[in-house]
Amino acid sequence: MKKNFKHIGYAFLLALSLGSCKKSIDEKFNNPEKTAVVTIPYMFTGMLNNTRVRAEYWHYRTFVLTATADFSQTCFLPNTNTVYQPNDGYMGNRWEDFYHPNGSANGVMALYRTMEVTYNQMSATDKANNDVIMNAARVVLYDQASEMVDCWGDIPFSEAGSLETSAAVKNPKFDDQIALYKSFIAGLEAASTYFKTATLSGQSSKAFTQQDILLGGSVDKWRRYANSIRLRMLMRMSFYDESWFKS
Repeated sequence: MKKNFKHIGYAFLLALSLGSCKKSIDEKFNNPEKTAVVTIPYMFTGMLNNTRVRAEYWHYRTFVLTATADFSQTCFLPNTNTVYQPNDGYMGNRWEDFYHPNGSANGVMALYRTMEVTYNQMSATDKANNDVIMNAARVVLYDQASEMVDCWGDIPFSEAGSLETSAAVKNPKFDDQIALYKSFIAGLEAASTYFKTATLSGQSSKAFTQQDILLGGSVDKWRRYANSIRLRMLMRMSFYDESWFKS
């Protein structure tokens, strides 16, 4: 009996030591896949490291090839009765992935709204250090939002993301697609103007270079990116309102 008690005691002590050891390791070494600090640069990387933003097989195979490519007739498609009938599940996933985090689709809208809230609470100095990242994030947001408009027409935008901005859940209105396109075009022009004259140094330069996994912190490349998306939108608007396009 004493021998059994001794074994139980050893097992108990071993369990305690292993538990305290794990706790000590967790305290000293952070999980590289997670962060305990929410910052604008980190959230910006999250926007870019997104299955709907970066090229990934899942996105192209389940959405681009089965929906947009079929309807634009830019790929082979079988001649069947359901050839233009999209997969509701895949289409729904694309819609949801824009508005909120869902696996490796980090929810561009949700992240941007959180970045806005964080930015608005900053001091003037911190805002200046993060201006370049906020402008780049807007370019990504407008790019993704324009794709949503191309697929669905009117979409929730101006009131979307209330959970991030006010911790309240409400049904946002659907904004007019033409008004959205015009606002995106104006926003991209403003971003392009910013990048044309932006000069980075110190903290802002380091953070932007490290966290920009798309263009390596090059303001010139971001200016070109903004201009290319704006040109694409202007060309599409020209088919709808040529006089506005020329103005």
